[in-house]
This record gives sequence, C-alpha cells and structure tokens, in this order.
Amino acid sequence: MFKSDMRKILIILTSLLAIPAFAQRAGVLVERGNRQYEQGHYDQAVTDYKRALNKRPQSVEANYNLGNACFRQQVDSQAVRQYHQALQLCDPSDKQTQADLWHNIGNAHYHEAAMLRQQAAYGMNQEALSQSGKSLDKAIAAYQQSLRLNPEDDETRYNLVIAKRLKEQQSQSQQSQQNKQQNQQDQNQEQQNQQDQQEEQKDQQAREQAASLLDAIDQEEAKVEKTKTKEKSDEKDW
Repeated sequence: MFKSDMRKILIILTSLLAIPAFAQRAGVLVERGNRQYEQGHYDQAVTDYKRALNKRPQSVEANYNLGNACFRQQVDSQAVRQYHQALQLCDPSDKQTQADLWHNIGNAHYHEAAMLRQQAAYGMNQEALSQSGKSLDKAIAAYQQSLRLNPEDDETRYNLVIAKRLKEQQSQSQQSQQNKQQNQQDQNQEQQNQQDQQEEQKDQQAREQAASLLDAIDQEEAKVEKTKTKEKSDEKDW
C-alpha cells in the first residue's frame, strides 16, 4: 500500500527577536498555518501560508508547507510547484530537507497518476491513461532523487517500489489494450475486405450478365438482318 504521509517543516518561534520584524510576522503566520494544518483545516492553512509568502517570498517553510496543504486539498500540480520553489530556496547543504521535498514531489505525482488512472478506467480515456504513465515516471524520478540524498529512507524506497510496480502493471495494461485494439482493427479490416470482395464479385457477375445480354441482342439482330437480306434476295429472283 502506498504511503502518502507528507514530510513537514514546523518552524520554531523561540528566536524570533533575532530576525527582522517582517520575518517575525511571516514566521507567526507559518506557525498559525501549521496549527490549522494539524487540525485538518487545510483551506485556512493555505491562506496563512500564502499570507506568510506575501511578507517573505523566500521562506522555505511557507513554500514547503503550502505544498503540503495543497496536496491535502488534492491540488497536486500546485503542490509540486510549491515544493520546487522550496527546493530553489533551500540551503544546498541541507540534504535532509531536499530529500523530504523530493519525497513529497514523488507523492504528489503518484497521487496525480492514481487520479488519472481512475479517469481512464471509468471513461475509457486513453489520453488520461497516457498522462497517468507520465506522472508515474515523474514520481519514480522524484523518489530516486530523494534516495540519492538520503539512501537510508525506507519509506521513500517503499514508495519507489510501489510506483515502479504500478508503472509495470499499467504498461502491461496499455499493451494489452493496444493489442485488443489492433486485433479489432484487423478484424474490421478483414470484414471490410470480405465485403469489398463480395461487392466485386457482384459487380463482376453484373458485368458478365450485361455482356451476355448484349451478346444475345447482337445475335438476335444478326438473325433479323440475315432474314431481311434473304427476303430481299427472294424478291429479286421472283
């Protein structure tokens, strides 16, 4: 079973006096958003995180946790954008935070793939199934990047295995569906060829019948002409 727990940053407010006032206010808003998030009030959490970003756009914490709140709202694309923004702002030496962000990016893409797969199943939408496969590829790549940064993360490794397994199943399903479609196309083509052949046979029969009729008419006309010629010959002899 896929594990969808999101990694979080919970900002600590013990040293706010040591940073500028605008950053203090942003930190307070992030902390309030965290409380709303923990209580399941994701809409309010999103509002608080966005207000924090208005005051401090370079806040890794606000971008990171806004991504988590968007994920809980099932707005996967927005979640991924916030995680990538947090990655750009993150301290390059902070491998753990980067690994957690890539883990969450993988989760968001995996969830997106699952939703698209459902759409494809209910609506027989091949485009949705194709997009689902692309989202799975992105999830796999994100988990792999997370493991490069933190090779000891068993949960990420587990999700990577699940994503790869689903990708394999989906590829097999797509191949099976393509084979069925090809077989159906082949059957339809064979039926069309048989119909065309039958029509050609009918046309050939019609042409032969017409030719036979014309030949009979020509023979009849020849007989009539011969009779007329003979009658004229008899008249001269008389």
